Amino acid sequence: MAGVLVVSTVGTSILGNVETKWLDRVPEKYRGLVKGSSRLSVTDERQREFEARAHPGDELFDAVYRVLEASPREASAELNALLGFLERRKGSLAGADVELMFYSTDTGTGYFCARLVERYARERLRGALGGARVQVQEPVKLKKFGWGYEYFHEALLDMVDKAARLMANKKRSGYRVYVNATAGFKVEAAYLTLVSLLVGADSVFYVHEATRDVIELPVLPLGLKAKYADALRELREPTPRGALERRGVSVEELEEKGLVEVRDGLVVAREWVRKLLELVE
Repeated sequence: MAGVLVVSTVGTSILGNVETKWLDRVPEKYRGLVKGSSRLSVTDERQREFEARAHPGDELFDAVYRVLEASPREASAELNALLGFLERRKGSLAGADVELMFYSTDTGTGYFCARLVERYARERLRGALGGARVQVQEPVKLKKFGWGYEYFHEALLDMVDKAARLMANKKRSGYRVYVNATAGFKVEAAYLTLVSLLVGADSVFYVHEATRDVIELPVLPLGLKAKYADALRELREPTPRGALERRGVSVEELEEKGLVEVRDGLVVAREWVRKLLELVE
């Protein structure tokens, strides 16, 4: 039976739900830290404390995990979607090698929640899958790069280099690949969805806000436009702008779309673009 890879974004829904429903289960000395934690600014100093506490054995981490263990679907948007998806496909997944990868946002709170979901998956999902062997990839934590325009290019590079590369390699090995895009920053979830379809994911699923049902999106045959792909393949090395324009390449259009940078008259493809082209060629 073919293996299965499920890639899941992770946000901070666990902390938000603990704050509103189960704050009394958190040791009193940490309640002030938990209050408002799901809405912290990415630059808030408390982010570092959550990152430092993102491991079993930490008093706060273990307290929140006990809440998650008792009410996984109510406490976690990620697990609500993932468990619903696994239940729907229980018959087809029975006995399969199932690998899970959690993709957290670049915040201490996001990483804290990803480690909680990872622990739950390691300890509890094997039974839910009817004896399947579950292998959990470590959460991928995006690199921080200033949280401005350049940050998203750095985030895309990290996503393509790790998540998309893993998905592409698994597809080549005969795996079925599914993406849970329910949680996390909307921009990152949207890009992960697009990139996963470019490398051949089988479907993308999420929990619909109105119906609360797990919805699977139809797989669209996406691809890079040939005129962009052909031009970008020429940019494995910095190339003079004039040389490209004489061949009919619109450098201005590529730059406007964020696919290239122009430095001192030389055109350079973004690194995440080069890596993505390697995966989809």
